[in-house]
Amino acid sequence: MPGAARLPGILGEAVPIGRESRRNRAVQRMRGRRDGDVERIAEDALAGTQVIRMRRGQFLACWAWGVLALLSSSCRAGLTASSRKAGVPSAAVVPSVVIETAARVGTPTAVTAVMGQSPAGGGIRVPTAALTSTLPTASPTPALPVDPDGRPHFSEVAHRTPADVRAYLRGELPGYPGSGPDRVIDFSPSDILETMDTAWLDEVGRAHGQSGLGVVYETIAQAILATLVDLYPRGWIVLALDAGHGGKKGYYWDPGSEGTEAGHTRAVVAALERLVKRPEYHRVIARRIFNDDLADDFGLPRGVERPTINSTLMRQARASMLAMEANRWNLSQSDPSGYAWVHEISVHFNVGSGGALVLHQGNTVRPAFVERSVEFARRYLARVTSALNATGLLPHVLELWNGNGLHDDIMMYRPAGLAAPQASSAVLRYGALQGHGYLPRYIQMILAHADQTADRE
Repeated sequence: MPGAARLPGILGEAVPIGRESRRNRAVQRMRGRRDGDVERIAEDALAGTQVIRMRRGQFLACWAWGVLALLSSSCRAGLTASSRKAGVPSAAVVPSVVIETAARVGTPTAVTAVMGQSPAGGGIRVPTAALTSTLPTASPTPALPVDPDGRPHFSEVAHRTPADVRAYLRGELPGYPGSGPDRVIDFSPSDILETMDTAWLDEVGRAHGQSGLGVVYETIAQAILATLVDLYPRGWIVLALDAGHGGKKGYYWDPGSEGTEAGHTRAVVAALERLVKRPEYHRVIARRIFNDDLADDFGLPRGVERPTINSTLMRQARASMLAMEANRWNLSQSDPSGYAWVHEISVHFNVGSGGALVLHQGNTVRPAFVERSVEFARRYLARVTSALNATGLLPHVLELWNGNGLHDDIMMYRPAGLAAPQASSAVLRYGALQGHGYLPRYIQMILAHADQTADRE
């Protein structure tokens, strides 16, 4: 979507506010005040977007839960002052780049010397850096415990409930001092994997049965793990792992494209969780950020609630909790080779793309994260296309979408509801890639409604 201007004046910053101020704003918001017709059109489109088949040459982002974010012209300034002060320079992605701010993911920091390149022979050079944590120091949190196998113990964040996430957004969840609305954006590298069309997987199942599908699932899972180990040659790798679509049946269930995508994505996750137990992946600590047993229900009234955005917010909040835990671990390490690196991966499939594609982060997150995201995408695509074609199970030869298989976080189609002239400047982005967009406003609606409910009780 080249040349699209950002829509000014749509989204407010997600900043902590006092209780009285929050209560006053709650009354205004929950009475349905709007900034204009464009905003209403945009929110309706964000809430109602489902799988849409594209004309040849176009790509479909086929997951309904992935929230589409409208960015204001001030979105860059909307990042917290501390994260913008990180001062991470943009640089060409090179093999084995070490990004200090990514090593200490989860906490915006002030850094000097942030990158280093591997010397000849495969050894890795970790740069020294002056890091200053921006977490509050009034209530220090102990370092993470260590499991019997010597690995740092990261929480099973998938068990966190909407009530936990509300407390986290308020900075009130024990164990996460300094949490808040700004923590659920721009906290780690992130990629959305659209490895092939869902219809191809369905065809594999018809032709080769469950055993054939199992080979495909394991091949994709193996490519994810091998790429992570390759990209992060030292330290612990904390994989914030998502299976696209789904949800709690009876509350909100999204089957994804072809009605089968959610089942396929969960099968890939199950295969990865089996493979990660192998010795070669000892450094990878995988944690789910989705949970189909819990309803992603923040208690918003009908007409305001957006189930797809609820799902995205729950998953992003859980992933950012892992990033904050990684920060705690890293601050306790004297040797950089023991750092924990967080990388968020969301497994999806597609419809109408005809090739392998990875959605990587865009220019609304720190450049260091973008570089890691793009480099993961390149390495994963090279590995997974070769491996899947070698199975002989696919109905067609799997090639890279659009020649390189890469696209950033800007949506590649425009919902019909945003075709009106007054909405033509809106830039839509995928929320799971951590850009500063619609989520902060939605968070404020959740917190405002909780305040109103508490006042009535």
